[in-house]
Amino acid sequence: MTGSRIETAVHPRVSVCIPAYNHEKYIGACIESVLAQTFSDFEILVTDDGSSDATVDVVKSFSDPRIRLFRLPRNQGPSVAANNNFREARGEFICPLASDDLFNREKLERQLAFLSANPQIGAAFSYMRYVNEAGEEIRDHIGYKWVEVDNCPREVWLRRFFKVGNNLSAPTAMIRRGVFDKIGLTDPRLLQTQDLDLWIRICLDFEVYVMPERLIDYRIRDNQQNTSATTPYKQAQVHWELAKVFESYATIEDRDFFCRIFPEAKESRYDNWPIKAIMADLAMKEEAHHMRAFGLELMYRVLSDEASARVLAENGFTFPSFFKAMGSADVFGIVAYSELQQRLRHTEKRVMELAEEVAFWMRRCERTLDVRARVLLRKLIGRA
Repeated sequence: MTGSRIETAVHPRVSVCIPAYNHEKYIGACIESVLAQTFSDFEILVTDDGSSDATVDVVKSFSDPRIRLFRLPRNQGPSVAANNNFREARGEFICPLASDDLFNREKLERQLAFLSANPQIGAAFSYMRYVNEAGEEIRDHIGYKWVEVDNCPREVWLRRFFKVGNNLSAPTAMIRRGVFDKIGLTDPRLLQTQDLDLWIRICLDFEVYVMPERLIDYRIRDNQQNTSATTPYKQAQVHWELAKVFESYATIEDRDFFCRIFPEAKESRYDNWPIKAIMADLAMKEEAHHMRAFGLELMYRVLSDEASARVLAENGFTFPSFFKAMGSADVFGIVAYSELQQRLRHTEKRVMELAEEVAFWMRRCERTLDVRARVLLRKLIGRA
């Protein structure tokens, strides 16, 4: 990796971190939106992830000394580029920014003021404005209902992540450096869900807050080119990753904290269960297959400990219970596929039956028409 550095403040208040890959069309406007901020004590770190277009040239065209450019020798994925920025960042506050998105002019000033006044908050997020390729607002975008949510304690956020999904957006975030020092960086093994993984780990230790203002422009690109686009291929990646992301919940050791996230864990049947076993059981009962996969894998590990297996057996969960859960969870969709095949065979049989009925009535109609036609013909001949 090569780096290009120009002298600027040794310790800027804010580090804006931009990973970039083949975004020559957008990164210029992205950088300009940061340079136009009403708050100026920041640095911009751009790590190019092996772009094959003119992304690097566009970055180099800026002469502002607050911009620092790093280049990876080959494409390695967004988390590797993001983590390089986070490691190199010198600011007290870190702002991730996708290279095709834009900051509102007051974004840094507004969030810095909030975090300075609320030291108990580890990260501040915001609402965002959805825009198209041309930067025009998409006023009816469904995402507004998804990200413009009410604030809540971290326990409720953790329950939302588990039950609903990710309502937080990375380009809106401003995160204290101390948060990264405690929980670590993003997971480079994840492509689609690295942000959710990070938010979960943050909320396990810190409170977060969503400022009810649209402080960034989030670009929706044509032809589903966003990394987060819901194509079948990308959804396959998402569901595999989610089964791994929720492993962080298995690190919770404080039972009171766990029960604030999952009040159902207070049921008497769980009184003597280890926390990990409760987590596994709750996950196995979820509708989502990736959640069931996480639950089964976790229970598999719990049962590998003889003491834990004995406690569970004494409280009604035995190895046969686990075996039954394997089939019921159907994490690979085999049962669902078999049922679908049965319904398809039933439908095909019914279609054939209907086809035979239609053919019968068509033949009958033809005979009836033939009789009527002969009668009509005789009448016409008789008149002649």
